[in-house]
Amino acid sequence: MVVPIEDPQIVSAPRELAQRFAPVTFKPEDIAAVERVLERFKEQNQSMIVDEVRRLAEAWHEAAKEFRADLVKACVSIAHDLGGYGGTLGFPMVTSLCRSLCRYLRLDRSILPSACTVIDAHVSALQVVATQQIKGDGGAVGRELSAELARAIDKFEGDRARAVKHDA
Repeated sequence: MVVPIEDPQIVSAPRELAQRFAPVTFKPEDIAAVERVLERFKEQNQSMIVDEVRRLAEAWHEAAKEFRADLVKACVSIAHDLGGYGGTLGFPMVTSLCRSLCRYLRLDRSILPSACTVIDAHVSALQVVATQQIKGDGGAVGRELSAELARAIDKFEGDRARAVKHDA
């Protein structure tokens, strides 16, 4: 369950701190060196997305049996890390799918069983993206996956809203 923050405040860095650390500039050769490291990382970890999606699917399969907090938490951890890998390895759809998935995995345990369809849809979409190595926005396949996921989310949210209205 998401708890809203009451009266959020924006805190600015003290002037002397901001002056001391800003602006930060990088030399072109430093940027090029980082880009080379990232390219090597991508080359060495090409199967990481597939492996991690498989690991997430297996973890979710176990968690969905009884919704134990430790098993669900493991799914959140895998999805969170996978989202970071997605951006680093050139799979932005993985990142956005994992962000959305984490929101549903973090639902209250009493609601989580009714969210299985939405969570399953996220995991299925991740499996397609991983196995087909879909990069960028995914083109037609990406739009189809997004539309399918949106339908599952809309149905879940509609059912949930009706249940809350019915209970009130």
